[in-house]
Amino acid sequence: MSESVKELTPTEDLAQRVLDRRYTGFEGLRISTWTEHRKAVGLIESGSLDAAQSLLERAIAEDPKDVKARFLLTDVLYLKWHFATDEAEKAENASRQVEIAQEGRRLEPESVLLAHALARGHFSRRDIGAARMILEDIRRHQPDQFFAYENAIYNLACALALQGEPEDSLALLAKAEELDPSIREVARLDPDFASVRLLPSWDARSRA
Repeated sequence: MSESVKELTPTEDLAQRVLDRRYTGFEGLRISTWTEHRKAVGLIESGSLDAAQSLLERAIAEDPKDVKARFLLTDVLYLKWHFATDEAEKAENASRQVEIAQEGRRLEPESVLLAHALARGHFSRRDIGAARMILEDIRRHQPDQFFAYENAIYNLACALALQGEPEDSLALLAKAEELDPSIREVARLDPDFASVRLLPSWDARSRA
């Protein structure tokens, strides 16, 4: 291997795969209306997370009701949490995710994207019960939107796996993969699915 190529640890590899699959299609956010949103997405997809964060924080300061900018900012903070190695930095990014998502939901209570962002913030804080409650609520009250959004399905599958329900978790994971097949490789690396990978049906699925 060339010395200029850094070998990724499993955690870094998972984080990079999470970054690589951001915004595929982007149907959920419908981001076509404002140039700054598109700029932020471009910065996030290129891995320029600090620049994206600065742009989005300025956008929110100029328009506190810009809920799309708030969603994108929670995404930036989630990715920074994923890549951070310092525990204090991880905790700060997790707390800010929750704060920004809560502010957004006060502005747009029915937003599935912001509800998912809030659940993801609770995941980052390892409050699995709170995250699951939010995601189950979306599935119960907004099923069409829930089952059209693979990241929400994936994260509820994570919660089920972590709370001792691997079979139900695997069933949901399969639904997420129908929307985005790349999720299979992310799940293969994700430690949250350790109990799911012990199932015989996981091996059968992997051979398919």
